[in-house]
Amino acid sequence: MIEEGFVLPILFGLILVIAHYISQRLNIQHDAHRMKIISFTAGIFITYLILHMLPQLYVNNLFLNRISLLSVLIGFSFFHTIEKYIYQHESGDRLKMDLKSVHEFLLFLYYVVVGIVLVSITQLNIVNGILLFIPILLFTALSTVSLKQVHEIMTSKKITKTVLSISALFGALIGIFLDINIVIYDALFGFVVGSMLYVIVVESLPKEREGNPLFFILGLVLYTIIISFTWLV
Repeated sequence: MIEEGFVLPILFGLILVIAHYISQRLNIQHDAHRMKIISFTAGIFITYLILHMLPQLYVNNLFLNRISLLSVLIGFSFFHTIEKYIYQHESGDRLKMDLKSVHEFLLFLYYVVVGIVLVSITQLNIVNGILLFIPILLFTALSTVSLKQVHEIMTSKKITKTVLSISALFGALIGIFLDINIVIYDALFGFVVGSMLYVIVVESLPKEREGNPLFFILGLVLYTIIISFTWLV
């Protein structure tokens, strides 16, 4: 029987399964509201990073702070380096196939780690778990849309859809049955944040004339208010 404290991360995993399922059937690539959604999500994540994640690092001791920050750097660099290498060394159909394989692997790895982190963080503090889950949920929809833009053939395979959809739930089950110590948790948490930082800021954040600054500010203000309420608890 699953303990009461593990119900929430399992629920998070199931919600992410549903989010994957729905987003894979919605094609908003050319939707007029797509850039508004991306801008809104970026505002939420940047607010979470600056107002919540970074201050949390200073609650721990110096060693754990450095582990978390190093893991953020690794998560960001990991995604960037692999994609950059493929773009510089492949072309044509080979480039598309390699990008397909890399995105499949990176997203699977990312969501497995997300599942593990959600278990650990909700055990420590339920509010912190919810604050992390919200940008991850929005990121889930955006990452699926991003895959459709890069290569439509990737999400055409049912096995790929299924594996990616259940990966976060799989990670949550790993987190439940494995005893994750605080050092590993901080490393995994940093990796998740670094990965999201790369995808949101480098790949997803609208460039130049694209995007909607009003919705970016709306996401920023909304999450600032939510996080501010947690400071009063």
